[in-house]
Amino acid sequence: MMQQVVATNQLDANMFGSIPGRTAQEALITLHSLVDNHRLTLRNMMVVLNDAEGCYDRIRPNHLAMVLRRLGCPVPMSVGLCRILRRMKHHIRTSAGISPGYIQWNSTSEPFITILEGMIMEILANIGGIGQGGGFGPFGWFAVMLILLFCYKQYASGSNAIDPLGILCVILHCIGFVDDNNLVQTFDNSVTVSTMFTCMSEYTRKWKRLIQITGGNIATDKSFVMLMKWKWNKGTPCLQSNEETPGDLIVDDTYNNHAPTSMTSRATFGITTPS
Repeated sequence: MMQQVVATNQLDANMFGSIPGRTAQEALITLHSLVDNHRLTLRNMMVVLNDAEGCYDRIRPNHLAMVLRRLGCPVPMSVGLCRILRRMKHHIRTSAGISPGYIQWNSTSEPFITILEGMIMEILANIGGIGQGGGFGPFGWFAVMLILLFCYKQYASGSNAIDPLGILCVILHCIGFVDDNNLVQTFDNSVTVSTMFTCMSEYTRKWKRLIQITGGNIATDKSFVMLMKWKWNKGTPCLQSNEETPGDLIVDDTYNNHAPTSMTSRATFGITTPS
């Protein structure tokens, strides 16, 4: 499937994980270059570094079958894969051997109960995911990410890097490696810090809802925000510090009926521009 996607040019420039020829180092260099471009051109930007919780564990087989068909996978193959994942029995293997008990996902509203050697395992309407360690996991998440990025681009304008002559402009919305994704956004210099936080909160909320729709979620405790806001000090441009740019990026969680969460860990990109 990955060879098919590469051959038909269905890749996304924002993705670097699980793709032949693309590495985590390349994603890091791309983010570093984008930040440097904004520092050299004295433009404001924000980056939301977020982590998707258990991305492989939350890929639903029925959703996986649909996104695979979108990429050209034959219907019998996608349906067959879905059935295999549904009927698979998950054991635990240790140095003491393989556990006699197992867990099998259930897609109905009735409780799935197994009584084995006095142990009761019950899963209520748990439709499960494809799980960690499977050979199809990386491509499965890649197929899901293509849809997520396509939808996210409908909301956010993204961030752009411009060459010194203004001829070439590269637009990126998210620099991601597997489940670690950096939402990037350029802001006009006239925009206030408060507006930047408000706008980025809305974009992050959209991104979180998209992941939740697929069965996943964002680990807010492992996510944080980076802000680049310029000011002029006696004719010299310099970056404002965290103390000069107070604010929190608030992301509500009404989808799961929880209280709003806040990404408060923050850093300012770059260093003060020397005179």
